[in-house]
Amino acid sequence: QMMEAMPDFELSGEKELYDTARQLIKNRQYESAVEQLRNFIKSFPESQLIANAYYWLGQVHAAKIDPDLEQARQSLAQVISFFPDHPKVPDAAFALGKVHYAMGDCERAKTLLSQVAEQYPGKSAAKLSENYLKDIGDCSVQ
Repeated sequence: QMMEAMPDFELSGEKELYDTARQLIKNRQYESAVEQLRNFIKSFPESQLIANAYYWLGQVHAAKIDPDLEQARQSLAQVISFFPDHPKVPDAAFALGKVHYAMGDCERAKTLLSQVAEQYPGKSAAKLSENYLKDIGDCSVQ
């Protein structure tokens, strides 16, 4: 009996690790979440959830009390570069636009957010990008 359960073992470890990371994010335990997500990415590089893990890693780095914007930028860019067809791409691109803006690169932020708005009509990320663009306004008036 026991032997038959073995093949699923790795999968459950993978899902558990990911779910734990998501729970830590919900609880705003960002430092632990970063550790957990890094661990997940290292342990399961082929996972179906890897793009999601990079996405959340980026979001957490940006959300921390003392945000690590460069790490956030790198993680979100991973999603877009390596998983261009992934459903998380519009959200990652929107988040990346906000990170660029926070880093003081207004033009880059606007370019990215405009692309999200144009390429993903009907997606919530497009609407969010449009609203954020309105808030940014003209870059020269920072």
